[in-house]
Amino acid sequence: MPGDGFLDRLLDLVSVHDRIIVVGQMDTGKSTLIKNLADHMDAYVLDADIGQNDIGPPSAVWLGKRAEGQYEAIDGYFCGSTSPSGHFLQVIAGVTRLVQSCKKRSILVNTTGLATGPIGRTLKTEKINAIRADLVIGLQTADELNYLYAFAHAGSEVAMFRPHPLVTSRSRTQRAEIRGSAYRAHFKGASVRHCRLDEVYVERSLLNNGVAADLARLQAVDPGIVHAESLDDEALIVSTGPLEDPGRIARHMQAGTIYEFRPSDFCGALTGLLSDSGKLLALGIVDSIDFGSGTIDVFTKAERFSVMQFGSIRLDRADFGSAGAFGPHRSYP
Repeated sequence: MPGDGFLDRLLDLVSVHDRIIVVGQMDTGKSTLIKNLADHMDAYVLDADIGQNDIGPPSAVWLGKRAEGQYEAIDGYFCGSTSPSGHFLQVIAGVTRLVQSCKKRSILVNTTGLATGPIGRTLKTEKINAIRADLVIGLQTADELNYLYAFAHAGSEVAMFRPHPLVTSRSRTQRAEIRGSAYRAHFKGASVRHCRLDEVYVERSLLNNGVAADLARLQAVDPGIVHAESLDDEALIVSTGPLEDPGRIARHMQAGTIYEFRPSDFCGALTGLLSDSGKLLALGIVDSIDFGSGTIDVFTKAERFSVMQFGSIRLDRADFGSAGAFGPHRSYP
């Protein structure tokens, strides 16, 4: 990235555009560039770097404003993971929804470092298309982002630069530590909220969305089953141990696919908690679920919430580091 006078020239360039997106691999200076621009212009910043967010905690896309060298979050969209892989729909939906909420101001969009290879090209191409960016800024070390030049023939201006020579690289360990610190800051002052399951609406999971099974009938087949529900051709079953006869249970529930969980599988699951108007209030970590009493305990700063969105990762509340993936213990067939 050029030195003296470069920021002034770039500010002149972005001043005639409304939707500006910055693309580059990891450690190319995307976040620093956007901070410098945001410090000198009246613009929203959309932080879609869900693994190394500057605005809000990881695993979400955040919209914010920058003032006096600090970001303030305005709104967010929970994606459920710190990696865009396997979460393209959530990332694109979040970016699109938040961009549409911006009016009468330019918007600067930061992105993840997944920018090359078939997956990276697809993600960045569709993200640019989704927000209808009129300026695409690429930070490339060689020619890895040349695919972006196609947008110069599809209604966007494309400006390509080299990363600043003083940009430093972060190790995997450093990135994990930064994520942990961001989660720790977000959950500061949080407490465990005790909720009734039948009062919580759930997105991105079969839980609470299916038809409750005849539990007594299922327990006659397998006494370890503590919860079961089905929707169309799928069934969610929570059991205290391995299912004794999955095929027979599937026939009982007329299900082609069974998702088998242990009660402990839900512990640590990262969730997004929404208001009844659909606004992301805060993140939550499932502390426990008691299917016998029909209750769920969630560690969060949100005093109340209407909808719980399940993500695909779990967090360790001791240090807010990764506790692995969230999902079924196993599935059949």
